[in-house]
Amino acid sequence: MNNKILKSTAEKKRNRFTAFFVSIIFTGFGQIYNGNLYSGIVLLIIRSISLMIIPVYLQIHPGHDSLDLALSSIFFNAVIFIYSPAEALYSSSRVRIIKLKKCNSIFAYAVFIISNIFLTSLSFFIIMNFFDIREIRETSSILFRKGDRVLVLKLKKEGFQRGEMVEYNESGALKTGRIIGAGGDTVKQENYTFSVNEIPLGIGTFDENEMARLALGDYNKILSESYHKIKYPVKVDIEKNIPGKAEPGNLIKNGEFLIAADNRETGNFYRIIKKESITGRIEGVLFSRDFKRMLIKPYLTKI
Repeated sequence: MNNKILKSTAEKKRNRFTAFFVSIIFTGFGQIYNGNLYSGIVLLIIRSISLMIIPVYLQIHPGHDSLDLALSSIFFNAVIFIYSPAEALYSSSRVRIIKLKKCNSIFAYAVFIISNIFLTSLSFFIIMNFFDIREIRETSSILFRKGDRVLVLKLKKEGFQRGEMVEYNESGALKTGRIIGAGGDTVKQENYTFSVNEIPLGIGTFDENEMARLALGDYNKILSESYHKIKYPVKVDIEKNIPGKAEPGNLIKNGEFLIAADNRETGNFYRIIKKESITGRIEGVLFSRDFKRMLIKPYLTKI
């Protein structure tokens, strides 16, 4: 009789729906609830690392594209988000009665929940200090449309490179443009083209497959411009831009950038801004109403 009493106090029935829902709220909690301490901790740690590893990697490799990394992280976290409650539901359905362990105490649950909240908050705090998701509200870039959500990587002001597309603040409005020149450069502009330190930027064309990848129209108005290892499209009105006298070169002061729009059909498509105006580097389209436009980056290829 005493053995039966001891057995009944050491075992408890698990509710499979409880295991499922607590795992949705707190990743790994369902595993702890089912008595699988290490599984719950591993899931929590893996999910946290998958979020925090991207900013760490970009600190080491600041020039690396982060759009693919961000999407991989989103996908991986979605898998864990689905797996944790699904596995907790399956385990509790398969083994309804478990032997209670130390991890099945109120104290252990509280410690895990607090740890979960702390790591989740820390992960999102780090992510939010490295990334922003912005809605495109102006059309100076031909690669993006109004309503597109783009991923913006916040970098130190020294981290921006020529040819990259950035977001900057102009009189309270957020705009996009491409860095053509930085401090110490002499930039000349003639019609729609630029030369930097007496070296003209490469101008060419895209084939139909490349244009389709960019989801762009107006084939006759799209040219390619290449800057170092970055190749990107620019839109020009060739009929209006007949050869003429080049403008005097602009000597860019230290702490300033010459920014140009990819859409160069308008007259005033470039400006000089201070580095403090730049809020981040645009990595590409994260979400769009047009599915074909998702994952478009600010360049076609890095050559």
